[in-house]
Amino acid sequence: MAITVHKSVLPGRRSRAKILPWILVALGSTVLAVLAVKVIIHERNTDQLKARTLRGPIPVEVAPARITTINEVVGGSGQTVQYTTVNVTTKVQARIVQLPVNVGSFVKSGDLLAKFDDRITKATVDANRGLLEASKVKAKNYEIQLKRLLALQERHMAADYDVETAESNLATARQTIAAAQEALVQSEVDLEYTVLSSPVNGVVIERPANLNETAKLDEEIAQIGEIDHIYLKALIGEEKVGSIHLNMAAEAGFDAYPGEVFTGNVEKIDPQTNPLTHSFAAYIKIDNPGWRLTPGLTGFARLTLSRRALAVPNTAVLNPVGDHASVFVIDPRDRAHQRPVRIGMMSGAFTEILSGLQEGESIVVTGQLYLLENDEVRINAADARR
Repeated sequence: MAITVHKSVLPGRRSRAKILPWILVALGSTVLAVLAVKVIIHERNTDQLKARTLRGPIPVEVAPARITTINEVVGGSGQTVQYTTVNVTTKVQARIVQLPVNVGSFVKSGDLLAKFDDRITKATVDANRGLLEASKVKAKNYEIQLKRLLALQERHMAADYDVETAESNLATARQTIAAAQEALVQSEVDLEYTVLSSPVNGVVIERPANLNETAKLDEEIAQIGEIDHIYLKALIGEEKVGSIHLNMAAEAGFDAYPGEVFTGNVEKIDPQTNPLTHSFAAYIKIDNPGWRLTPGLTGFARLTLSRRALAVPNTAVLNPVGDHASVFVIDPRDRAHQRPVRIGMMSGAFTEILSGLQEGESIVVTGQLYLLENDEVRINAADARR
């Protein structure tokens, strides 16, 4: 006989099994609702268009206007010129018998530039030397004669007239000696002038004289450009005339030495501006050991001027080109107000503010493109008011 066993299901378990799916659905819906709300809040806090659609505060990031270091870099191109120019001229009138230099020749101080025919000058030196010796002998004789006459005069054996004549002759002889000495010195100097040497280290820029010509007094033989130092004559736009000053540090590069940087400083500034190019010249002095730089090289100069000034991040400035630059300033009620400013130099990530802002004011640096006047804002930067 078979025995059948029946399992009974309790009523409570059956009910919980039916309710559980609904509970899970409710929990899922709640989670989705919470996530949706968070997404909406996040978008409202980060997306300006969503925030404006939801009529909430416009999310922005701000930074304070602050005093910082502005590095102004001014550039100008130009050519090298000699540090100084020395005009070498003749001091004698004679024929040029040696002329060992040409335009472009490098010379050191003391190197021969020109030699003149010195035969007449040497003869003049010899003649003046003989004249001086003769004058000395003559003066000696007059001196002896005067002493003898003075001795005789003491014994009343010489007339006063003879003594006075001897004194006059001796004085004249001494004047002749002085004149002869002067003539000898002048002729010796003239003899030295028959050899012209370079007074400086440099390069021959001009040489108008020619071999075998007879040079006149004070005629130019050569121009020597001193190049132990050299100038880069950089042409700079006239709008930068107030930024360049003497002793300003500079860096220079030259096509002849690609990748190499030469340092110097501004030693001269041309007081006149070229009306055609609207530029002025700044002369940058560069040390030139080994004479690697010569006149006429093309170069580019970068001059850096550092100063402390009020500045804001570049991203804060609307319409930075032209005369209509502005920024959005946040007031203590977190309201945005567009304010015109006058800007100066851009230095790295910062723009100089010449007028329109005060130090410490909060400026919108991100999110200002969709801002309107008096918009309420939500400041996302943690250090917005610092």
